[in-house]
Amino acid sequence: MLADSRDTSTSLASAAVHTANLSAALKMTDALTNPAESRPPKPDIPPVTTTAWTDRFKESGKPAEYRLFDQIWLSPALSGRLTDSEINRRSNLTGDGSDHDPAWVRLSL
Repeated sequence: MLADSRDTSTSLASAAVHTANLSAALKMTDALTNPAESRPPKPDIPPVTTTAWTDRFKESGKPAEYRLFDQIWLSPALSGRLTDSEINRRSNLTGDGSDHDPAWVRLSL
């Protein structure tokens, strides 16, 4: 969906609309709507206003962007079994082989 990296915000918005339409048609539940955090993120200006993000991008001279790259969608059969979701805020942002914070859900099976 991100064909032109120069127009990322428009592409992300378009992808979000497509995802919302698809999830409604399939009756899927977004399990990362309001995840807990393993620790608070580092203070930033402007401050982050949601816990639902796994990627932070900061272009020089511009405010940071917080984006939810990781997705966890649950079928109708599993959505009622969701007990919680969490995003692990990394303390070391380099050298771990990842460019995002990992996310997971817990289900009561």
